[in-house]
Amino acid sequence: MVAEEVPRPITGTLVWYYYICPREVWLMAHELNPEEENPLLELGRLIHEESYPKEKKGFDAPGMKVDLLRERGGG
Repeated sequence: MVAEEVPRPITGTLVWYYYICPREVWLMAHELNPEEENPLLELGRLIHEESYPKEKKGFDAPGMKVDLLRERGGG
């Protein structure tokens, strides 16, 4: 018996990654994720959390993350 493939939604992240790395899109679309305990990923998460901690960088909405942008020299 062959399992029926469930259609996956095309998200903004997949579109963005398509322009950066089509291979990464394929991996993400098939829910193949990197090893979560990789030391380089942990370092990247730490840098993300500690960089500009007082600035709001974005917010979560159902099924997405929205990044906030500001103009250079702006507040």
